Amino acid sequence: MAHKLAELRAKHKTFKDEADGIFAAAESQTDGELTNVQEQRLASIKGEILKLDGEIDAEIAALSPGGNQTATAPTDTRTPAEAEAAERKRSADIMAACAMAGKIDKASGFITSGKSLSEVVGVLQSERANDSDKNQTNAGNPTRHGKAEASWDKAVAKHNQSNGFK
Repeated sequence: MAHKLAELRAKHKTFKDEADGIFAAAESQTDGELTNVQEQRLASIKGEILKLDGEIDAEIAALSPGGNQTATAPTDTRTPAEAEAAERKRSADIMAACAMAGKIDKASGFITSGKSLSEVVGVLQSERANDSDKNQTNAGNPTRHGKAEASWDKAVAKHNQSNGFK
């Protein structure tokens, strides 16, 4: 599993490097403006990275101790105290994951339904991806990728020129 995690992270880095290359090319060729082809590729990269983020989180959860244990599947070798400690840990881990995702209100539902930490992480990642699609913060966001600064400089220069300043 650790090998798969390293492979997923390498893919993630490859996509990130490609996106950085697209932004660098846009800066040098079109004064920071993205072409339609570049915007489409960046949107595709974003989708791939979101998928990889979910897979990476699931792998991390699976590698963590107790990551796949559920309250309804205790083993015969555990004492009642060990089973109770495992359930407390699962509950705490689920609450922490929900808090990190800003969805603490969903924690009790996940805990009572017996979901494992990896299942919860998968659901939260899926919701994050869906929310991200609704509220675009991708390469088309000019304030995030330097376009606004270039546009602002152009607007100031134009204003100064129309008022006789250089």
